[in-house]
Amino acid sequence: MSLSKDVKSDMNKVTTYRYLLAIATAIIVGFIYYVWTIPAVVQNDKYGEQKKIIDSLTAQIYTLQKEQLQQDSIICLHKDSIAVLDHDIDLKNEEIANIRKYYGKKIKDNEYLAPPELDKFFADRYQQ
Repeated sequence: MSLSKDVKSDMNKVTTYRYLLAIATAIIVGFIYYVWTIPAVVQNDKYGEQKKIIDSLTAQIYTLQKEQLQQDSIICLHKDSIAVLDHDIDLKNEEIANIRKYYGKKIKDNEYLAPPELDKFFADRYQQ
């Protein structure tokens, strides 16, 4: 009978060890699962924050691009008006050159005029 008590005692010990082994295995598996999933969650949060920052910067870039397009269109309008004004200036410069040439000839022609003829020349000139 002592042998059966020893066998029962040994079986109880084996069963207890199996329970302890199962509990220890469950704890180890749980710990490994925890270690693997927590960094993933932390990384997801980290990437989530970075994604928010990227989205914010993307929105700012889009706004700046719209402003740049507006400024570009304003610059084009100013370039067009400058081109028109340059053309007007060129026309005025040509007109001034023609007037200088015309009156330069008149003055050269009139260098030898007598005073009454000079008076008539200037009177005609300033009445225009």
